[in-house]
Amino acid sequence: MVRFRFSSVMLPATFCFALVATLCVAVTRAADPRANNPSKPMVTSQSTAAADAFARALFAELAGQDGNLAVSPASIESCMLLALAGARGQTAEEIVRALRLPADQAGDLERLLDRARARLEPAGQGQAKPSIDLAIANSVWVQQGLPIHDAYRRLLSLNNRATFESVDFLKHTDAARKAVNAWVDKATNHKIPELLKPNTVSPDTRLVLANAIYFKARWDHPFDKSATKDAAFHRPGADDVTVPLMHSRTRYRYLETESYQTIELPYAGSQYAMVVWLPKKLDGLAALEKSFALGTTASLTKLGPALVELSLPRFKANSSLSLAGTLSNLGMRRAFTPAADFSGIVSEPLSISAVVHQALVEVDEVGTEAAAATGAVAVTAAMPEPVQPKVFRADHPFVFAIRNRTTGDVLFMGRVANPAE
Repeated sequence: MVRFRFSSVMLPATFCFALVATLCVAVTRAADPRANNPSKPMVTSQSTAAADAFARALFAELAGQDGNLAVSPASIESCMLLALAGARGQTAEEIVRALRLPADQAGDLERLLDRARARLEPAGQGQAKPSIDLAIANSVWVQQGLPIHDAYRRLLSLNNRATFESVDFLKHTDAARKAVNAWVDKATNHKIPELLKPNTVSPDTRLVLANAIYFKARWDHPFDKSATKDAAFHRPGADDVTVPLMHSRTRYRYLETESYQTIELPYAGSQYAMVVWLPKKLDGLAALEKSFALGTTASLTKLGPALVELSLPRFKANSSLSLAGTLSNLGMRRAFTPAADFSGIVSEPLSISAVVHQALVEVDEVGTEAAAATGAVAVTAAMPEPVQPKVFRADHPFVFAIRNRTTGDVLFMGRVANPAE
């Protein structure tokens, strides 16, 4: 049965949030917080479109890195919304642009925060959805004695949006860092034991915003382990590697274009699924990744039922990322400078010193386990089924995403360049 756990947990002041395996260390602020409407917001196509646009832009920025890649757009968005809730002026405007949020909704922080959560939640809470485990947590870690504005605290405390914890970054810096790491370790089911590395926080740290997401699910159509065989995985410009290649012949939602194939592998309960994009050319990964910024994810509406002969490697994608430069490139520049305005959080001047993100995705015959953590540290300053099956052989680099099929939100996405890593 489904276990959906949305909890708010406290983290040290220099940590922003942890999502699946992502840490964002930053300080930001947003439009005036309003907590006067307790009604739960409905998920809108506009908010989903914004989240999709942010996910695509984020992936396009990160795609130039070599090797395997895993990232959680949902975690990073959640962490930055905690920052937006305390941002003002141009700082807030830039965060809104970076997250691709509709300008006319940017001032309603309550609804933005609740919609971001609602888009990830399983639909039909009263219905059984076997083998899905989804846990999300937000927290704010504050320097002892630092007076957080009441409006900011009320906004994030309402409806368990986040919890607050007092720590001493000034005199007990490493103890505060370890406290944050312990929270992340627990929230990600011990998949991310040390999100904050030494020197990530300092005596100047005043605030950490944190988000963590943990996801575990069984395939709707598990692979037969006895069918898994070692095979060559081709790497353009490098030697082939031998990896366990899983096999399945069943009916999937499928799409084929001139340059790539797409397949959707549902998890038990069918609300969540992994999508795999496979370039037809062995060296077609770079071109495929560039297309994401242009809307490749929108093509998922064209998926149709097909009998598919699927070969997919077991893989583990694990990334530790510093996102300050990435978020700056997306338009969020002022937050990392002395000109940052987070006066909606505290009166003391704050700026973001770091945004760190760690994400982990593991795939095998049974299903998928994924975790991400993001933290922000603030310091002073449809086709007909064919007779013959389609062949989808992922024996060369490909792109993947784990998404909520109901809302379209991307929990995790990444690239597999070498399943043997």
